[in-house]
Amino acid sequence: MLVIKEESPSLTDPIGSFFRKHNVLDYKSQEDGLTIDDFYKAQGYALIYKSLGKTVNAIPLEEMTVSIFRHAYPREMFKALEESGMFVKEKSKGIYTVTGAIRIPTQVVVTSRLPKGKYETFKALAKNAEKEDILKLLGMMESSDNPKMVDYIHKILGFRY
Repeated sequence: MLVIKEESPSLTDPIGSFFRKHNVLDYKSQEDGLTIDDFYKAQGYALIYKSLGKTVNAIPLEEMTVSIFRHAYPREMFKALEESGMFVKEKSKGIYTVTGAIRIPTQVVVTSRLPKGKYETFKALAKNAEKEDILKLLGMMESSDNPKMVDYIHKILGFRY
């Protein structure tokens, strides 16, 4: 997914504050692994996107980020990154930045480690999502203008509230 951030409003939460103008997001399902090769694939997606600018350097690297979302903590990938000379630092609960031998700032968001009561949209995507996170997300959606989508999700989940 690509998120192009306009100048304002500025995002202040720990995930959004990392964003620049052009942000490549890679969401991994629980069935997907997350290896060092997946990390580089996300970097590759960002570099391909950069190369598609209408003019030379129309999308500067300084305006780009990569965010990888996964439910489980990617222990082996982080170990491989560190062994290759990169640094992994927990910036906020469940949110890790990767620095070192990469050109595009990258964060890895481990949704199972995000704080309770925040980021329900990511937590509700997990197979073992907690009912309260799903209900909170549905509550947010019900306040939107898309009642058909809410009914569809209720049907999929097999409950109404």
